[in-house]
Amino acid sequence: MRRTAEYLNGTVDRLRAESSIGGTVGHAGNIGDNREIFLRSFLSDHLPRRLTVSQGGTVIDGAGNESRQIDLIVAHDLGLRFESSNRTFVVAESVVSAISVKSRLDSAAVREAVNGLYSIPQADTNLINFAVPAAVSRYPKVYPLLVLFVYESDIGHPGGPFVRERVCVIANGRYLINCHLDGAVLTSGMPIPPGEFSISRLEEAHRGYCLSFMLHRIISYVGWLNYMELNAEPYMDLSNWSEG
Repeated sequence: MRRTAEYLNGTVDRLRAESSIGGTVGHAGNIGDNREIFLRSFLSDHLPRRLTVSQGGTVIDGAGNESRQIDLIVAHDLGLRFESSNRTFVVAESVVSAISVKSRLDSAAVREAVNGLYSIPQADTNLINFAVPAAVSRYPKVYPLLVLFVYESDIGHPGGPFVRERVCVIANGRYLINCHLDGAVLTSGMPIPPGEFSISRLEEAHRGYCLSFMLHRIISYVGWLNYMELNAEPYMDLSNWSEG
């Protein structure tokens, strides 16, 4: 087994242990915060430095729309940053990925988490100058990557009809559900039509693949950064200020 596979298998075990310990400390709010902290720490330790992870923030757009509170937000370094408090907010054009963290997965938890993720305002591609014009139509179909990360779950509760397009469900060390926007052919040879989901059950020896998949999907964004510029003017529009 490759060293990275052994490492990620061990990381799954560590996250399981940290989640179990975190579940015994404090009230429900603290327990949820603890599990978000564990995953944030993992991501911060492994993502490229051009990406940062915020906990418990919201996403805003230039028109004044704002999302519900999001457990974890991964943002790149081209956009405005509003990090003067513990509960930050991030401009939509800077969001790479939004992650909802759950202890367990059931229909109610999926519905709540996915609705929260879908409350995020879509990035305004008019504010993003792409060096490759064809990227304008592709970008909003792919980003932000929406992730529902679950510490404890079984394949009997994969989310069903409550999982929507662009949402990946990652059950730590157990399985993942992925939406294939362009279609795909699985390693088993099974074809997946465009826009459909696949469920990958993870053998114990490959339990770390879920983390590898999540890191790969987030890191793939970095390749866009050398070919885009952001216009922050709508967020700084002086007409929004009244003279006093």
